[in-house]
Amino acid sequence: MMSEIVIRLGKRRAIYLPSKVARELGLSEGDPLILKVERGRIVLTPLPKLLVKRRKWAKTTLEEFERESELLTEEMERE
Repeated sequence: MMSEIVIRLGKRRAIYLPSKVARELGLSEGDPLILKVERGRIVLTPLPKLLVKRRKWAKTTLEEFERESELLTEEMERE
């Protein structure tokens, strides 16, 4: 594992990961990453592969969601 690598911002402020880093993390072109700014630092975290492959967890409408919420509320009130 590498401790530090100096990189530069590219055109349009793009960040390019060195190929050695990408290989170490199992990343390929187009893989999504989560970017966070924490205490003045940039933190990049690969999105877990499970979330990427599934794309979405469920499909529902607002009405279905509200009805399910009402049913759960009623059930909790009966307990």
